[in-house]
Amino acid sequence: MLLTSCKPKVEIRGIYATALTKILSNHFQIVRMSKVISERFNKKTIHDFGEVSIRDKADKHGIVVLGTVEGAEEVVKILKEILPDVVVREKSLKGWLGYGCFNVEFPYLSKKLLDKIRNKVTPTIPNHHKLRIFASSFVDEAEKKLCSSPEMEKELEEMLKMLINFEVGEEFKIDHVKPDGWILNLKGEITNVKPTGTLEVKRKFRGKGFYDGLKIPKDEGDYCITKIKEGSWIVKHTYYSSENNLKGEFYNINTPVEFYPGKARYIDLEVDVVKRPGEEPEIIDLEILEKVSEEGFITEKLTEAAKEIAEKLVETLPETKKYEHLAEQIKPKFQLLGNSDC
Repeated sequence: MLLTSCKPKVEIRGIYATALTKILSNHFQIVRMSKVISERFNKKTIHDFGEVSIRDKADKHGIVVLGTVEGAEEVVKILKEILPDVVVREKSLKGWLGYGCFNVEFPYLSKKLLDKIRNKVTPTIPNHHKLRIFASSFVDEAEKKLCSSPEMEKELEEMLKMLINFEVGEEFKIDHVKPDGWILNLKGEITNVKPTGTLEVKRKFRGKGFYDGLKIPKDEGDYCITKIKEGSWIVKHTYYSSENNLKGEFYNINTPVEFYPGKARYIDLEVDVVKRPGEEPEIIDLEILEKVSEEGFITEKLTEAAKEIAEKLVETLPETKKYEHLAEQIKPKFQLLGNSDC
C-alpha cells in the first residue's frame, strides 16, 4: 500500500511491537523504531516524531494508543478490522484539544493472532505474548533456542506450559473484566483439576442477598462451584444451598478464557444464560450486550459471536449439562481467528 501524506507517522514500543509493526506498516509510516525492530524488518529507522504513539498498557494485556484524533482513530480502526476479540475503550482527554487516547485490550484470540503475525517476522513460540506478561526472561531463552533449533518448538512449548500449573487446595482468582475495563475479582479454592484442563473452583458466600441473574435469594452458607477451562467461551457457575440443594445454574459468556499463574482472565460479553431447577434455560441481558456494542467497546462480529453462543447454549442444555462438552463444542460457527496475512 502506498503511503500518503495524510497517513500519520506511528511510533510503537512494548511487547507487541513486532506484530503491530507488521500490521501497521502496511497502512502507516512507522517511525523511531528500536534497533531490534529496525533489524527485524531490515529498515532504517526514521527519527521523526510520530503523530501516534503506541505503548503497552500497565498490565500488558493490550496497548494505549495516543495521538492526533484522526491518527489514533485510524490505527484503532485497523486493529478492530484485523484482531478478532479486541476491546476498545476511548479515554477522555479534556483540555487536550485535537488529541485522542484509546485503551485497546487484546484478549485470548487477539494474542493468538498476534503470535502468528509475529512468527512471520521472527521465530515465535506459541503463546508468546501471553507468556511475555509474566515470564519474559523464559520467553527470551526459549526463542533463542528456537532460532538455533527450530525442531525444538514442541519441546519448548511443553516446557513453557509448566509455568502455569494448578493444584487442588490452591487459591484461584478470576479476573472478570467488563468491556469498559472495570474488573470484578472472584476468589475461590480449586477443588478439582481435570485431565481435560477444566478447573473446578469453590466459592463460599456469607450473609443474605440476591442473585441478580438467577433472580433468587442468596442465603447464609450458599456456595458456588465454578467450572472453567482455557479457551472456552463459557464459564459455568452452579449455585447450591448450605444443604447442598441446587439453586440454579449461571452460564457466563465471555471472550475465550486465558489462564495465568493462580488465576484466569476474560472479557465478560454481558449476555448470559441462566437455568433454574425445573425451568428451561433462558438468555438474559441481551440488551446490555447490544449497549456495549453500540458504545464501541466490542466489534459487531464479536457481538454476533456472543449471541450465537447464547443461542447454542439454550439449544444444547436440555440435552447435556456436561461442561467439558459445552466448552469444546459451543463456539461461533464463523472464523474469528482473523487475518494473519498482514
